[in-house]
Amino acid sequence: MRKVFVILVIVKLWLVLILITNNAALLKLTNARCTVYNESWVKVNVCRLKAISRNKTVFNFNATILYPTYQISINGQLLKKANGYKPWLFNTSVDFCRFIRRPYNPIFILYAKAIRDFVNFNHTCPYVVSLRSKYM
Repeated sequence: MRKVFVILVIVKLWLVLILITNNAALLKLTNARCTVYNESWVKVNVCRLKAISRNKTVFNFNATILYPTYQISINGQLLKKANGYKPWLFNTSVDFCRFIRRPYNPIFILYAKAIRDFVNFNHTCPYVVSLRSKYM
């Protein structure tokens, strides 16, 4: 357990040093796929990347959760572009409910800090959406 903690701290420090030595961090999305395995629970209304300009893209995502949800899993991949997209550098899954309570994955922590102002994930599980206010 202690080794895992030490390794995570080293990886986090390494990523922070990379971001400090570079004057800017670049996050560019080129592809987004939103997959729902149980469509009777979640309805994805919008999932698309929209090109604003040559160097800017916007990711729009809107989903309706139809029932109280206690387990949400997110899978993320980070690919390196060099003569085409190479196999993933990072391929990790996160239990979203646990991550919201206490962030533990350094890659998702960096990404969560980058998108914090643009999302409405502001509480822990269960996520409940009122069907009456949504569909009437």
